[in-house]
Amino acid sequence: MMNQNISDWLIAAKEEIAKNNLRGASVLLKQVLDQDFTNLDAWQLLHHFLASNETFEQFQTSFAQKYYPSKVYLLKNTGNSASKKYELTLKLAELEKQIASWERYNEEQKKLEDDAKRQLNWSWAGVIVGIFLAPIIVGIILIVAGLLAVGTQNHKRDQARNNQTNALANIEKLKQSMAQTRAELSLLS
Repeated sequence: MMNQNISDWLIAAKEEIAKNNLRGASVLLKQVLDQDFTNLDAWQLLHHFLASNETFEQFQTSFAQKYYPSKVYLLKNTGNSASKKYELTLKLAELEKQIASWERYNEEQKKLEDDAKRQLNWSWAGVIVGIFLAPIIVGIILIVAGLLAVGTQNHKRDQARNNQTNALANIEKLKQSMAQTRAELSLLS
């Protein structure tokens, strides 16, 4: 019966957090911790909405010392494996967000490069048309305008390529970090 209450309280606490009713969630999580002080799900929920700037272990220790000083010793017996797993899971989520951001940036740079290539082709077309129309003033203007556009579009294309290279390098670094974090996480499982 007690485990059923704890499960119900945890579900209700998650629902209260989703509604942004942190006071209601806090009351429910207090009931869980009063029954099962080392309940990892309750601690993770508390950490999630109360301490974004502290590691899980720092939060758990400081919170327990403030509100449950007589039970702090129980946390030391729960082992660091679960909290380490939680930290690594949070790290993986953050790395995935960063990779997605860099991938979007890389796609934007690819579009810029493609646009610059198209405009470069049109610029060269202007130069070629200008060459054939050189005896006419319009031809001279087209040659000058085309050559100026060629220089500008070459620069844009090269800049977009450099930005893509940087984005891909950052994506690769983040993927390596994710792989390392996943390896650490699997060692804890």
